[in-house]
Amino acid sequence: AGLAAINLWTSHGNALATADLVADRTLMASARAIAEQVSVKDGVLDATIPPAAIEMFDTGDRDSVYYHVETAGGRLLTGYPDLPKATQRGSIETRFRDHRLRLATL
Repeated sequence: AGLAAINLWTSHGNALATADLVADRTLMASARAIAEQVSVKDGVLDATIPPAAIEMFDTGDRDSVYYHVETAGGRLLTGYPDLPKATQRGSIETRFRDHRLRLATL
């Protein structure tokens, strides 16, 4: 019974780590898809969010997707201005609008 409990605990930890890895890679792929669409048109910086960047998170569970695109100087181009920011590139877990979420910064 003790060995089974240890095995269950280890398997659970491995499953969570794998799920986090998959989520992080999906978030970074979405961030890259958005970054690739940022362009300058007539001297104005434009950020068009491609539908695929959002649709990859559609689970059919009415999940919400939040994003924030800003210039290197910190000016908001599109998205949610109050979305928390990670202190460095990568992903973190945080809270936003009373929901726990995984946040990726590119």
